[in-house]
This record gives sequence, C-alpha cells and structure tokens, in this order.
Amino acid sequence: MKISVFILETRMKRPSAGTRPAARGGAGAGARARGGRACSTSASAAAGPAPAPPRPRPTRRGALVALGGGALWAAGGRRAEGAEGPAGGGGGGGRPPPGGRLPIQTVKEVIKRDWAEGQYYVTGKLTPWVFAEDCYFREPTQTVVGKGSVERFSNALPKLFDGDSSRTDLISLTIQDEHTLVAKWRLEGALRLPGTPPFKPFTGTTVYKTNAKGYIARHVESWDIPTADAYFSVITGYGSKFTNSTAEPQWVGAPPAPPLPK
Repeated sequence: MKISVFILETRMKRPSAGTRPAARGGAGAGARARGGRACSTSASAAAGPAPAPPRPRPTRRGALVALGGGALWAAGGRRAEGAEGPAGGGGGGGRPPPGGRLPIQTVKEVIKRDWAEGQYYVTGKLTPWVFAEDCYFREPTQTVVGKGSVERFSNALPKLFDGDSSRTDLISLTIQDEHTLVAKWRLEGALRLPGTPPFKPFTGTTVYKTNAKGYIARHVESWDIPTADAYFSVITGYGSKFTNSTAEPQWVGAPPAPPLPK
C-alpha cells in the first residue's frame, strides 16, 4: 500500500506533457529588449524633427480655381471645424422676430456683427435667418442661387480662405433705402492651396437687397480691382514688383489696399 501511494504521489508531481520550462534569461531578456527599444526611441528624439519640405508654388490653374470659386461654391460639404455655419450663425444668432416685416435696421445690426465678430467673409459664420432661403449670391466670378444657397455660400468660404492669415475689415455699412444695405470692405489673406499663397489686399462693395418680408434676397459683391489682377497676385505672389535701375518699384496692376487706420 505504501509503495502504491508513493508511486501515485510521484506521478502527480511530474509536469504535464504540455508544460514547457521557462526560457533562459526570462525577465532579463525582456528587459534587454525593452532597453533596446528605449535606446532606439532616445536616438530618434535626439536626431530632432525631419526638415519641412519646401513650399510648392501655386499654379495658374490652382489660383483660377480657388479665386474663381469653381466647385467650392457648389460644394456644400461638411462645415469647417469650429464653424457653426448656417445652423448657428455668427454674431447675430438667435431667431427672427415673430411675425411682421423684418426692419432694415435689424438686418444692418446683424450683418455688422457678422462682419466684426464672425468675420463671415472668410469664415462663413453668418446669421442665416436674415437671409431668404433661396438668396441670390453673386461675385465677380461666380453666381449661386436656389434653395440651400445660404448653406453652400457659408460652407464654401472657410474652404477657400486660410483662416489663420485671412481677415476682413468693414469700412462702412449704410442704409440706402428700406430695402437696400451697402457695405464697403477690405479683404486680405491667403488661399487654401498648396503653399498657402497670399493674395493682394483689395477693397470691394457688397449690396444687400431685401425682399417684401425684409429678408436678404440678393447679396451682390464687386471688387475694386480687376479679376485678372487678383488672379495674377496669387500666381506671382503678393509683393512681387517689377524693378529696374532707374525707376522706383512698381506694383503689377493696382497697388495693394492699405490697412485701415486703427
């Protein structure tokens, strides 16, 4: 009996067939592997970041597509991150007053806030409820109209202009009559193209026409420089001048619009 018990205990103490002995080195080998990875990471950090690639020059086609609007006007697409777009609006926000006709003075106050606080000409952050649903938008190179035009317009702007370097300044905003507002403005900055090419600062005018209910039905923009001049400033780079040994530097086309006095 004692011999049988001894044999049984011996068999129970033997390792099973699937059991394998621990690898030599065990934790030490893992530590050495981790140490090797740490050394590699430290060496990469010491080497510093890779040099930035050179900024590509904008092409004529890229400039024409960007300044001309092209697919941007029709894009709709997703709103730029952080922009409330037509659902939230810029400085005006809120809801239209209930019933009756929207006073032109109210429209003026909302548009003025959207210029000053929302920078809507480069961000698209406008207040949608002051616009008719099928508002007609026109600028020197493109026209957009029909249902959803306000959303397409506001979504296109942040895709066209580089938000970090572009800005608009409202020079004046006047009421011409009970259906007409006229804005004078200055625009400067760069386009969302490879290399973020800047364009020549210029001034322009936007005429807002309201419908019978007081909502903006027409948003018509004009520039104080020729369209070709604006294109050329993007292709050559804003700041390009032709010079010779006997003449003062001359701007190509119209000179850039000076900054507004502070």
